[in-house]
Amino acid sequence: MVGSNFTRKEERTLISRFIQREYDQTRSLADKKRIVLGIQGELAASGRRHTELAIVKKWSDLKRRNMDRISKIRDWRCPGAPLPSVRRRREAEEEVKLKEEEEDEENDGEVAGPSHQSPQTASPTEMWDNIKVEAEEEPCSLPPAPEKEVPHCPRQEVMSELSNEISQLQRETTAEIQYMKKRMEEFERKQKKRLQKLMDLQKRLTELP
Repeated sequence: MVGSNFTRKEERTLISRFIQREYDQTRSLADKKRIVLGIQGELAASGRRHTELAIVKKWSDLKRRNMDRISKIRDWRCPGAPLPSVRRRREAEEEVKLKEEEEDEENDGEVAGPSHQSPQTASPTEMWDNIKVEAEEEPCSLPPAPEKEVPHCPRQEVMSELSNEISQLQRETTAEIQYMKKRMEEFERKQKKRLQKLMDLQKRLTELP
């Protein structure tokens, strides 16, 4: 089912992945494309499909309206990761408008037929404009960008995702341990104060006639 609205759980996943994969720090359009496709596939695995444009729009909206929430999720799930930059509203709207025009061009190309596409010779910018994106396509089917190696088979894609999840789990576990340690230290301080107060009361009681 294709959806335009995002659940709270989907928003948490979206925020975590955009921060973890440093979408806003990435300059390559091909890399940005891969990041969005990876998030799209992860959300689709949960039973709901969202278009690439809807994901980009949602991320832009969250940055403008919910930076406090993004900061909290960053501190909990990705401690130490840089916060995303908040672009001016006009620039964000122009980016979304450009993305809409690109998707319209992709749809026109789909109607005209596959003969207009030449993914083997396309540059990263042309790939962003012309490659047809379907929710059920595997991210590893995209042509590789010069900067990074793209997994060439589902097994490599799963191994890469597994490695990312293990790293994420380690970061979350470390953050949780630190949080629990602080809570324990606070609890011990309070207990010492209470015990001291009890001892003072007992001393006063023994001094009474």
